[in-house]
Amino acid sequence: LWGVARLVSLAKEMLLLDTGVFEASGHCLELSKGWTPDGQNLRFFSFDISDGLLCSYLRLLGVRSEEIEKYVEKDAGHILYRIDTRGLHERRAQGGALECMFRSLNMDLTLPR
Repeated sequence: LWGVARLVSLAKEMLLLDTGVFEASGHCLELSKGWTPDGQNLRFFSFDISDGLLCSYLRLLGVRSEEIEKYVEKDAGHILYRIDTRGLHERRAQGGALECMFRSLNMDLTLPR
C-alpha cells in the first residue's frame, strides 16, 4: 500500500494501476501461501485486496471517487484503474488528504465524497 501511495504522489496527470484486486465492495484481504511439493518449505506468501479496500484507501490519499475509473475483467480477479490525479496535488497541499488520514486514525471511517 505504501507503493500505491508513492505512485499517487508521483503521478502528475494520470495513474494506471493494473492490479490483482478482486471484486468486492467491502474491505477484504485474502491471504494465500504455497508450499514445496514435499510440504517442508514455504514457497510464497501473498495477499490480494478487495476493490472496496483499494478505493477507500485511494480516497484516504485524497483521490475523489469520480477521479477513479475502473475496467473490470469479469471473474478474473483483475481490475485496471485509471486515476485522474490532476488537481490532487493542489488539494493535498491544502491539507485535504491529511485531514482524511487524521479522520481514519481516529476511527472515523466515513469517507468524504
